[in-house]
Amino acid sequence: MRNLSKGNCYICGDVIGKRAMKRHLLEKHAEYVGSGAERCYLIRAEGAEAPNYWIYFDIALDKKLSSLDNFLRNIWLECCGHLSEFSTPADILGKGRIIAELDVGEIFYHRYDFGTTTELKLVVESETTRPKQRGAIRLLARNIPPEHSCLKCGKKADYINAATVYDEEPAYYCKECTETLMDGRTGPRNFIRF
Repeated sequence: MRNLSKGNCYICGDVIGKRAMKRHLLEKHAEYVGSGAERCYLIRAEGAEAPNYWIYFDIALDKKLSSLDNFLRNIWLECCGHLSEFSTPADILGKGRIIAELDVGEIFYHRYDFGTTTELKLVVESETTRPKQRGAIRLLARNIPPEHSCLKCGKKADYINAATVYDEEPAYYCKECTETLMDGRTGPRNFIRF
């Protein structure tokens, strides 16, 4: 059986499992009916190969995929300004595409860096309303990061060696050991902060 992670609801602070979070957000925090209500989609993003890393957010229907690209880069991906793209199993989605052109239930993907690609799976979970926001996207919930121990000293790890991400036993390191291992010889993406 797969180990599903828990996460924090950023609206009320509840700690809830990944699957139950969608229901929680829709039952407790969706369908704002006040003045200035804004139509949006509730979307879940998760690591395509690491689904225990996930977020829920809402995005106004009139925004473009370029806004979503910037949000994903800022929260998870950005290191060096690499290229990225959105796609469905059948098509590449232009970043100028409006969010409202997606359908509820649609699954699509975001790929960042075509050399050492990070792929995210995104699901349009529901259409909702929210109070008018200044920003295009509002982060609603996020997984609680799994805890790992430093391979070298045993302290709480903050980084993973990028070369071992897909290994059965990835190599995790604390900040101090990562700095010692880097010693000016490796690039910024050899160790990824999680």
